[in-house]
Amino acid sequence: MLSIVVPCKDAHEYTSECLFAIESHTKDYEVILVDNGSDPQYDWTDIKNDAVKIIRNEENLGFPKAVNQGLKIAGGDYLCILNNDIITSPRWWEYLKEHMDNGADLVGPMTNYITGPQQVRVPVYRNMEELNRV
Repeated sequence: MLSIVVPCKDAHEYTSECLFAIESHTKDYEVILVDNGSDPQYDWTDIKNDAVKIIRNEENLGFPKAVNQGLKIAGGDYLCILNNDIITSPRWWEYLKEHMDNGADLVGPMTNYITGPQQVRVPVYRNMEELNRV
């Protein structure tokens, strides 16, 4: 099983899109969402996915502390840390897991919004449907 830790503070729309993409493109997983003091406090009861656990901090404890809180309760064989503005694509975890199963101890994704060796060039897309076809 894959445990995905997603720290967030505010930006509820991004977080909801991130969770939807994970649910759409991932099998055998849990998400530990660490709400790091969102203001106003967000009501996460609209999440109807049993794979999502929520930790709520009353104040922003910082990214490292939030990640450690999530990792502490993670039950998966694999651990993943995602920012809440990440949109996963089809087979994202299968691609990363393949490297892990072939001897890598740590892997990182490629992205179209970064400079340097982790950047991957993809055709322009305007919505989620177009992204998933890339």
